[in-house]
This record gives sequence, structure tokens and C-alpha cells, in this order.
Amino acid sequence: MKNHFAPRLTLVLAAMLSLPACSFLFVTPPREQYGPRHGNCTSSLAAPGVDFLFGALNGLAAVYVATQDEVRYRYQLVGVGATVGALWLSSAIYGIHNTQQCAALLQDDELGTSAHPAWLHPAPPRLRPAPVPPPPGARPPLDAE
Repeated sequence: MKNHFAPRLTLVLAAMLSLPACSFLFVTPPREQYGPRHGNCTSSLAAPGVDFLFGALNGLAAVYVATQDEVRYRYQLVGVGATVGALWLSSAIYGIHNTQQCAALLQDDELGTSAHPAWLHPAPPRLRPAPVPPPPGARPPLDAE
């Protein structure tokens, strides 16, 4: 009898890794070149929340399978679960970082303030100081005559 589990495991792993997590697909990061609108970035935490949920479930499933003694292909299943869980959790981190940054930029736009790093803002032009007037009763310089 031929074992068909290994090819199926490979197909499942390939399918899971080819389907990116929600945040990689649906979170639009803020873009400074668009000015005050920031490119209509995503400020909702829905996609990162789903990513975190699936990542945690994959991690817990991998730990559960690792503790079981009677599971065939235990190490392969733990490896697949940990890899897919890491993919989902990395997507959650990416999504949370970009949605928080977007929310802060949008709040800055509403308040009219700026929390952008100083290196993103051009320095204002330096003005030459006004000449100091001569004290009262002083003679004009010889050049002025």
C-alpha cells in the first residue's frame, strides 16, 4: 500500500504559503509622497486581527501536535504549523504597524499638527538678521558720505 500523505502535505504547504495573509493583501500603508491624504491608507485593525487569530491558532495546533505521541508525521506537521503560523503572525505585525501609523497620520491631519519625523520636513529658509541701528547721536560711517 502506497502512502499518499507526503504529497498531500506538500500540496497543503504550497497552498498555504501561496495564499498571503490578510494584512499583506488588504492593508495599504501610508505614503508620504501623497501629502495630507497619505494615499488613502488603511486604519482598520480588522485584517491584522484575523491574521493574529489564524497565527495563534496555527501555533497552538503545532504545539498540540508536538505533544502527541501517536501522530504520524508529527515533525512534518509541527513544521508546517509553525511555518504557516509564522507567516500569519508576520502579516499581523505588518498590518498593526501600518494601520497604527496611518491612524496617527490621519489624526494629525484632522488636528492640523504633525507627528512626522523632523527629517521628513524641509527646514524653513534662514532669514538674515536685521541690521542693528546705530546708537542715538553716533556719527554716520565714513563710507556713507
